[in-house]
Amino acid sequence: MFDSSKFTFGMIRRAGRGAVLLVALGVVCSLTACDSSPKTAEADIPPAKAPAKADADPTLDEAEQFAARVAGSPSRPANGEVQWTTPIHASPAPPRETASANPQIKTVSIEAPVTKPQPEPVKAAPKPEKLSPQQIIERLSADLKQAAAANDSLRPYLAQTALSLFDPQRELTEANLKSLKPEDRRLVLAYQRAFTMLGRTLGHSVDEDRQSLQIAAAELADQLDAKTNTLRLKNVTLCTRVNGYGVYEPFTSTTFLAGVEHPAIIYAELDNFAPEIGSDGQYTVRLTQQVVLYNQSDGLAIWRIRPTEIVDRSRNRRRDFFVVQLINLPARLGVGKYNLKITLTDQVGQTVDEAELPIQIVADEKLLNR
Repeated sequence: MFDSSKFTFGMIRRAGRGAVLLVALGVVCSLTACDSSPKTAEADIPPAKAPAKADADPTLDEAEQFAARVAGSPSRPANGEVQWTTPIHASPAPPRETASANPQIKTVSIEAPVTKPQPEPVKAAPKPEKLSPQQIIERLSADLKQAAAANDSLRPYLAQTALSLFDPQRELTEANLKSLKPEDRRLVLAYQRAFTMLGRTLGHSVDEDRQSLQIAAAELADQLDAKTNTLRLKNVTLCTRVNGYGVYEPFTSTTFLAGVEHPAIIYAELDNFAPEIGSDGQYTVRLTQQVVLYNQSDGLAIWRIRPTEIVDRSRNRRRDFFVVQLINLPARLGVGKYNLKITLTDQVGQTVDEAELPIQIVADEKLLNR
């Protein structure tokens, strides 16, 4: 069997350094023939040097070193042929021609779709709270009370009286109007009575509603008249007989005989009284009458009657109103002159009026005709 290694070393000794290249080529061939696996180039990592032997030939060492350097460079293909490779330094790749450089290639630009900002959804307004008519009136009344407390105007008070059109049971009282002046209080109460009456009478038929409006307007006009803001007594007379409004028989003289009891009727006509409208639609007049006899000489009260309550109800407002009261002048009255004072108080309108009738007591009957 031929030994290639012995042949190689023999050639090196005979040829000297001139045959180093040939020897290296033989070494490479022998190495590649023995190892069939492909090797990859590792240019930057040189193989580790083996320790030099003491008796090694320097020429042989150089050949082995050269062969070792060469052995790290080739890349052997799968068919066993040796191919030498040179180190390839990386260079920048030539720029690729763009599509616009070639007139035959059309450039198509695809732009991303622009998304328009969507408006924020409009929130639906909350549904208003459904209130009953009574709840609406309660809220309006509360707001009007606050408005009345915040200013001195009569507007909030009159607006509250108008609520009686919807709820006749809702009425302002003296307690609600205590901050107002007496004359302003009477005005507001006049409107209160008018709206309360309309709230209880309207809603039947057109003809009846028209009549109710006319009556309410006439009453309101009377109450708002400057001359009719307070109760007024007229035609106060001592009578022997009374049959009705304006139908009476007065005493021919107000001089009476001493020592004798004298019965009499006090007749008085009224203007500007304030009726109260009840839940049944009837008008109610509430009066208090007081009769006191005063001595003209010193003004002392010598006789009186307990206050009398007078209550009158009617389906229609009375235009002609009168009061009567039966009295008995006592027999113990001494001779002299007196004043019979009649005081009438309107409990609804909170107004008062009074009138006086002169009376004389004599001891002789002959003086009666005088």
